Amino acid sequence: MRILFGLVACLVLSLAGSNAAFAAWVYDANSEFKAFELANNSGSFAPSFSNFTAGYSQTLGSFTAFEATQHTDNWFSKPELQGWNFVNNFVVPAIAVNTSDSPVQLFNQVDPAQIVMHPGGTTSNALADPISNAVLRFTTTNAGIYSVTGDWEAIDVGSTIKYVLVNGATLFSSSSSTSAFNLSNISLANGDTIDFVVNSDGFIGSDTTGLRAIITGMSAVPEPTTLALFGLGGIGLAGIAKRRRTRKVA
Repeated sequence: MRILFGLVACLVLSLAGSNAAFAAWVYDANSEFKAFELANNSGSFAPSFSNFTAGYSQTLGSFTAFEATQHTDNWFSKPELQGWNFVNNFVVPAIAVNTSDSPVQLFNQVDPAQIVMHPGGTTSNALADPISNAVLRFTTTNAGIYSVTGDWEAIDVGSTIKYVLVNGATLFSSSSSTSAFNLSNISLANGDTIDFVVNSDGFIGSDTTGLRAIITGMSAVPEPTTLALFGLGGIGLAGIAKRRRTRKVA
């Protein structure tokens, strides 16, 4: 009887272990932005795709989303570059993505699916204060442990400061023309935010900056099959115990 008891227990634990899994999520900002624009490339659209929202801010950590009417299907007269921008003398601040399968030439080339961001003033004169950062915000819908990987790339000759913020706190910053980031073990609750920010560093001229970013998250959650196996195991063990008591009474 002890042997049978042990075999049932081992079987349940083994099956549970093989079926235990982590709920995992992957958010590719570039491919999801591109897919959104290919499906909605003309007209007014709210500035959100997947868990991302395009906007701007005057201070790090703050955020204002673009208006749906600020959607553009040809940023800087490039029909491949689609997203949102202010309508002023420099059409900035702006966030757009290359929807083509080929590079697009600005000062430097914009790769397929590469996101471009440019800070600027939010009045008719983009050079006038107050100057706003360009911000791409990710908002979590699942609590878990996250990692953020990607890179910034200068598309033009201007000097900028690039940031990755978590709930307004700086986890990464760089003033280099090209910089990669690999951030891990970030604990986030539902509704927390990750911001990708381009700051003008004093002057907005020629500040177009490319972004590639992938966010992954996971949380330890038993699969339903695992819970069912534990339930079946419990029933089996209860049945063994009952038969054992019946034999003792007999």
